[in-house]
Amino acid sequence: RRGVREAVSFETARGLGVDPARLRFTGDEGWYLPPADRPAVDAALAAAGVADGFIAVQMRLDGNSPFHDDLPAVARACDLLAGRTGRAILLVPFSYADRDDDRQTLRALGALMRAPWRLLDVDAQAGLTKGILSRAWVAVGVANHFCVFAASVGVPTVGIHGTPYMAHKLTGVERQHRHFK
Repeated sequence: RRGVREAVSFETARGLGVDPARLRFTGDEGWYLPPADRPAVDAALAAAGVADGFIAVQMRLDGNSPFHDDLPAVARACDLLAGRTGRAILLVPFSYADRDDDRQTLRALGALMRAPWRLLDVDAQAGLTKGILSRAWVAVGVANHFCVFAASVGVPTVGIHGTPYMAHKLTGVERQHRHFK
């Protein structure tokens, strides 16, 4: 048997002639990861200075997220969303590295925003990140697993894609969960 992560891959494999009896729809393992417990999430949100019901924003600039020229427009959209809802913005990195990680992009995005924002500036484990996202009012991001984590805990999620590869990944998320668009 072969496992496939999203409905698009399942249908593609069937279209290529793979016997459906040999396919198993597994979904993305991020769907099944349990979020951290409430005290750990409470502590992380307190350290970030954000209460429940925030707007979670994730952004990355790389080959799959070619939005370098679009950061000012994304900042304006965040400002508009925060202004109309009165909610805080928490910038949530989803990739940590010595260089070129989400924190650098998110700081650049924050510098362009007028609305107040906080950066989740901790090397969060996956369960803690998922727990933090579970407390968001809405999540907006470009990383597949950011969208998977947020939608899997029932948070309305908007995924932004800039390449056919990411469109395919995010279409899989959309077909898997009703909280995603």
